[in-house]
Amino acid sequence: MQHSFAIKLYALLKEQNKSESITIYLPINELVSVSAIVSSASRALTQTVSMATGVRLAVNERFVTGEVVLAEGDRLALIPPVSGG
Repeated sequence: MQHSFAIKLYALLKEQNKSESITIYLPINELVSVSAIVSSASRALTQTVSMATGVRLAVNERFVTGEVVLAEGDRLALIPPVSGG
């Protein structure tokens, strides 16, 4: 079974895609790798996103790595590296 998840975009990702969020479809109640989530998101974005470029994934306002179990209503966010000045 798959559910839709809105992924909030920040900084450069938000600007490049001219959108605050994207929607992806993923299974729930089973382990899903962070790389699978990022890969699904990349297909919906105008520019390919990868963990190698420093993009981090947050689920329910916590950075995650490895594998996670998603539940309906989880809040996902892609946060690219930022620099201050």
